[in-house]
Amino acid sequence: MARTLVAMGLMFVLGMTGCEKPPYDLAPVHGTVTVDGHLLKQGKVMFTPKGKAGELNSGKPAYGRIQPDGVYVLYTYGDDDGAIVGEHGVTVINTSTDANAPKFRQVSLPKPYKVEAGKDNEIDIEVTKLEVAQYGR
Repeated sequence: MARTLVAMGLMFVLGMTGCEKPPYDLAPVHGTVTVDGHLLKQGKVMFTPKGKAGELNSGKPAYGRIQPDGVYVLYTYGDDDGAIVGEHGVTVINTSTDANAPKFRQVSLPKPYKVEAGKDNEIDIEVTKLEVAQYGR
């Protein structure tokens, strides 16, 4: 009887480790960020899933750090795993201290961006001065 309980406990523990799948489908996302045609060389991007009608929880946002070459790669649960499949609102956060860099802290873009299942999504984000003026802080 004790062996059976130990075996059942061991099977339960083994079954719970390493088998957890994220609750949403993810797809890889990468791209560049430009402001008025110039690469943003430092900052972050955040993709926030837009929920469907009647959904209480649309899922966890994805984040990416903008590298000195203007490139970002998104992660949601772990390194470079991408973003939840579907439409997203996008926020660009400017952390640059360069005197020639655009002057804004963050801008939430009005246009939705779509992450598609089963493909490597290259999504280049182009921010205009008008968007910074209207939607930025």
